[in-house]
Amino acid sequence: MSKRKGGKPVLHRGAAPAVQPPVPTAPVSSLFLSRDQTRALHAYKSVREVAQEQGGVRSKYRTIIMDLGVTLRRHGLSACFALLERRSGNADDAAAIQLLLKHLADAKISVLSGTPPNDIAERVRGLELDDYIMVTRELLAITVWLKRAVQALLGQETDDA
Repeated sequence: MSKRKGGKPVLHRGAAPAVQPPVPTAPVSSLFLSRDQTRALHAYKSVREVAQEQGGVRSKYRTIIMDLGVTLRRHGLSACFALLERRSGNADDAAAIQLLLKHLADAKISVLSGTPPNDIAERVRGLELDDYIMVTRELLAITVWLKRAVQALLGQETDDA
């Protein structure tokens, strides 16, 4: 690119003006984030919390997350929560499932916002059809990010059982 006498750049064929992207001056938390970015941040924050847990909680959480998306697709939302409720009766799985329910409650799903972790399953069973479908889609999207975060942060741990 060359310049004219007045200092304005002259564009040659095929050349685009050099435009500098604006530099963000606000901290990341206050910038506009897409839903997917918000889900990713939430998932990685949640799984970092699990990574600090002791004992078999990490491996149980990993197993539950790796199965969660498949269970949602194959059996549906209510059946998925029924399975989690059934598995929470097992002392080994209870702590991991409580963490998962806490993470799902904190995921900012509009229909479930303000629902305590232990009441999510009951709330889901009482949803209208439109809300039920929206929550299913949203949980599938969150599950994808939780699974990615588990694979990245917890690695290939194996269950003790």
